[in-house]
Amino acid sequence: MTSSARPPTRPFEAWRGDWADRIKSRLAARGCSTMASFAATNPTASLEALADALGPDDVAAIQVGWLYLDEAKANGTMKHCARDLLVRELHARLPGGWNSRRGNVEVVLPRVHAISAWTASVSSHLPEYDLLVGAIGDRIITEDPFPEGWLPTDVDDSTLVAFFDRNWIEPDLGHRG
Repeated sequence: MTSSARPPTRPFEAWRGDWADRIKSRLAARGCSTMASFAATNPTASLEALADALGPDDVAAIQVGWLYLDEAKANGTMKHCARDLLVRELHARLPGGWNSRRGNVEVVLPRVHAISAWTASVSSHLPEYDLLVGAIGDRIITEDPFPEGWLPTDVDDSTLVAFFDRNWIEPDLGHRG
């Protein structure tokens, strides 16, 4: 088992105390002022690998994801964050790149798992983005928009940016009274 896939020695240790402050202090100790800046240091690492780098025994991948999403929402960078998280899922689940053979279960199933994991990682923490990421995920699965062998190297991959520019419509998060 790789270090990024192993469970913490003490699984509940990640939730003790103020875990968000603990992670933020570890980011600062690494010279990163934000989760986005830390994530950018390894643009294809899974959230599990990022959590392991911050503290293999007391940082959980879900905490890294939550902090990253909260930061992106607060800073108005959700589209960038969503692309980044998708890059990470694609690398984790499609290491050989995008395969366009339709109808082949061995090809389609890993893509569906990657897209489902990505939509869940965003919408489970920020439900206001559920319809948007669900629609984008559906388009990826049904339209098969990426070329054979494609695997983005980072969040600024031109194919991915163009796809998101065509499909990302920021939800209206205004409060209605």
